Amino acid sequence: MASPLDSEKLGILGEHVAAGDRIGYYSQLAEWGYAYAELALAVVESSTVTGRTANAYFLDQAADEGVAVSKNDMSRISLALMEADFAARQSFGGELPVDVIWDYHRDVFLQFGVSKNAWTPDFALESLATVAEREAYWDTLLAPANILDATNALIAPTEVDSSLAAITWRAEVALAGTQAIFTGSNSFGPYDVLLPGGGHMIGDGLNSSVIAGTAENDVLMGFAGTDTLIGLFGEDRLWGGVGVDVLHGGEGDDILHGEEGPDLLYDRGTDEFPQDDATLFQYDGEGDDKLFGGAGSDILVYSGGTDEFSGGTGDDTYIVSPEFLVNRTSTDQLSIILSEDPDDQDSWFGHDYVLGNGAGIHEIVFEGLNRDDVTFTYGAPRKIVLPAPLG
Repeated sequence: MASPLDSEKLGILGEHVAAGDRIGYYSQLAEWGYAYAELALAVVESSTVTGRTANAYFLDQAADEGVAVSKNDMSRISLALMEADFAARQSFGGELPVDVIWDYHRDVFLQFGVSKNAWTPDFALESLATVAEREAYWDTLLAPANILDATNALIAPTEVDSSLAAITWRAEVALAGTQAIFTGSNSFGPYDVLLPGGGHMIGDGLNSSVIAGTAENDVLMGFAGTDTLIGLFGEDRLWGGVGVDVLHGGEGDDILHGEEGPDLLYDRGTDEFPQDDATLFQYDGEGDDKLFGGAGSDILVYSGGTDEFSGGTGDDTYIVSPEFLVNRTSTDQLSIILSEDPDDQDSWFGHDYVLGNGAGIHEIVFEGLNRDDVTFTYGAPRKIVLPAPLG
């Protein structure tokens, strides 16, 4: 059951909305038990067939209505949906009725010249006469075991409807689902959208990319593939996506998420977009950063500041840069947070490794487990292979 959204939780969500961080917003809601957030997150990241189906269906419907929707437009619509969702949750203080979610999809779509028909479940919802029927239908959509169950749940209210409209809708859903099977998560990029605060929301495209932010507070998104994300200046949020990614926070108080796959995360990287003559990986400890490795065996590099590192699941490695050991100050403090749910093996961290003698690490905090569950081994051999310099 989802926990109520009190003022503290709404404040946290508001920070994500103000930053233009859709992944952070829906991930936080999902962590608090809100089922719709998981579905919305899959649409934002296009990380599942269900999420890609929703995007493909929207684009197909928009095209049928004669509306050209660019990849930047898709990102702007997604931002507007997040803002509308947050506004609604401020009023309700918790889970939203499906009619409220339906209404704000209609309102946001209309802002971009597209009808509410472009929201995948719209036709089925229209066929249900009562609020109770619509809520029961919505509950089945939020809890499918697999893509087949999701498709069956989506079309269930219209299965006995032999009208041309119902047959056409089911065929359009099937077509969007087929498109989703043969497209990747980054088929809906690249995009570069100006955020209200002056920063940019930037996502890569089909190929592995090098993405650099701006001097403002940016949100960078890697999708699938091998990507290099460089925050540069500002308080940036970097999401690596699926694959082997390299994330550089740059100056400012940054938040880095490697996500799925083995990733390399630096709390401070190059100040400029990589050029042949750029000097990379010069660390000066600026910024109080938070680095989250996510799933996979990640390498997290610390160079100063008041930072929190969490490698996530997998066998992770924590490195303190040599430059930091020479130049550190009394205010530098690295905390390594190792947390897990003892009842959920998928959340357990692995055999994590701290390179060196531990100098520069303020504390290692264990959350969700007992002292007897932790084993320290000193002097374990490990070979670390870093990627070649950029440029």
